[in-house]
Amino acid sequence: MLERIKAFIDYKKLSVRKFEQALGMSNGTIHNAVVKGSSISSQWLTKMVQQFPELNPVWLVTGNGSMLNTEDTLDQASTKAPYFDVDFSGGFNEFYNDQTQTPAEYVECKSLKGVEYWCNLKGHSMEPTIADGERIALQELPTSGALPTFGGIYAIVTSSGLRTVKRIEKSRKKGFLLLKADNKEFDSQEVEISTITHLFKVVAHLGIFPQ
Repeated sequence: MLERIKAFIDYKKLSVRKFEQALGMSNGTIHNAVVKGSSISSQWLTKMVQQFPELNPVWLVTGNGSMLNTEDTLDQASTKAPYFDVDFSGGFNEFYNDQTQTPAEYVECKSLKGVEYWCNLKGHSMEPTIADGERIALQELPTSGALPTFGGIYAIVTSSGLRTVKRIEKSRKKGFLLLKADNKEFDSQEVEISTITHLFKVVAHLGIFPQ
């Protein structure tokens, strides 16, 4: 895969640093991967496809097909986001940090903005809004700076290992956020803002799909 990334960079006639900047990567992320053989998180593969819609994601991940989308499939590919058949509350970290994971399929997102990938929601805490087993569309947000919009549904990962999907509300405790379930049988919980390592906006959700 690293060879294919380098081939695409050469095709675009970009320096590795310019390519990193286009993706919002820190200096050396791609360079270290190409030169030293270090891994690249799947989040960056998704961003590559989003930033460069002409890049064929199937070729990028598997090496099959052509580097570039054809004119017939370019528009279609640019409106889709990868679906990974993992549960956010279970295997999300493993998929997120493993560049060898390949999407189960691509989901049409023409009417949605900012969707980076889809995964599953496991559990009943957000019922009846989101049922156990539904797919959720995620957009990653920065964990520093402005706070998320209160009342919205977000997926959260913390340094303590918590992975959950809840509504975020203002907390009475300084430096904390209040996580509320739509299902009244589940209690609310406080989470310290400084412990949040990943924050995702739940842009959309789809019905339960048969296993």
